[in-house]
Amino acid sequence: MPGIVFIAGERIEYFVKEGNTLRQLRRGTLGTGVKNVYEVGTNVYDQNISKTVPYKDRTLVEHFNPYADGLTNTFEIGFPVDSVDEIEVFVEGRRIRKSAIEVFNPTIALDSPEGDTTSIEEFTLVIIKDEFGKTISSTVVLNTAPLAADPTIKVRVTVIKKVGQAWTLEGTNLGDSENSIARFLRAGTSALPE
Repeated sequence: MPGIVFIAGERIEYFVKEGNTLRQLRRGTLGTGVKNVYEVGTNVYDQNISKTVPYKDRTLVEHFNPYADGLTNTFEIGFPVDSVDEIEVFVEGRRIRKSAIEVFNPTIALDSPEGDTTSIEEFTLVIIKDEFGKTISSTVVLNTAPLAADPTIKVRVTVIKKVGQAWTLEGTNLGDSENSIARFLRAGTSALPE
């Protein structure tokens, strides 16, 4: 893992640090611009992994392979989903649309918007809730059955949901929390850029 510094907007990765000298550099990483000369006294900011907040979203994934026979178009999800916007659905690796879009069709007219047509969503989500509003089941319904080029091959349908995590308990200030994120933020100090 390289160390990372920023100087006047340029991101530089380095592999060797001896005193205040950095060697084995990779300059202008992640598309940042490279200058030929920096003025003496230009601030250099450390941005290595120890400066990264210890947080990671969880990703829930469910594959429907043995059930996707080219005829089945409903798939009950094994984790709670309250909105179609919480998930992405892939059929054979291609993400399918959750909403309708306008598409230009030159066979109708040569100019847009006269040649625009509406392509409907490729899947919908059916949610069943109990009397208290809690989700009991969520089912993805494909608008067309996921047919394979070869009908003997079963088609893979994948549903993905990213789940964020709260940094604190509800009603607790982040500065008063006892978790890895709060400890990380309290341990670091930062100077305002000049």
